[in-house]
Amino acid sequence: MLGVDLLRPVAGASGPFGHHLRHVIALYELSALFLDDGHAPYHHAIRPTGYDYHRDEVDPHGMELWRADYRAMPDVRQMMAASILWLYRAGKDNVWLRRVPCTWHAAEAIACLRANGAFEDWARLYALYPGW
Repeated sequence: MLGVDLLRPVAGASGPFGHHLRHVIALYELSALFLDDGHAPYHHAIRPTGYDYHRDEVDPHGMELWRADYRAMPDVRQMMAASILWLYRAGKDNVWLRRVPCTWHAAEAIACLRANGAFEDWARLYALYPGW
C-alpha cells in the first residue's frame, strides 16, 4: 500500500528498531541531536542531547545548541529528528521542540519525505517501534 517493505528483516540485528534508529541518526546526520550513551541495551541507550539526565533537568547551554543545530537543518532532517523525539517522548514534546519548527501538515511532510528519499526510513521507524 505504501510502496515500501517496512518490516523487511535486518541481517544480524537482534533489535531491528535500534539498528534502524542508529542508521537513521547516522544517515541524516542527527548525531548532534541524539547521543548513544550506552546506559541501556538496544535503542534505550539513545537519548536526545541538551538534557542532564542525572539531575533530570534541561542543560540550558546544551539545549540552546540542540535547538540551533535543529533550526539549521533542512526540513527533511527536522522531520526525522522531530519524529524520533515524538517516539522517545511517546507523544507531544514540549522540552526539545519548544520554539522550533515542527508543525507540518501530514500531506506536506509526506511529500517532503518522499521528495528527499526519506519516506521509507521514516515509515520504518514507526513500523518497527517497540516503545522506548
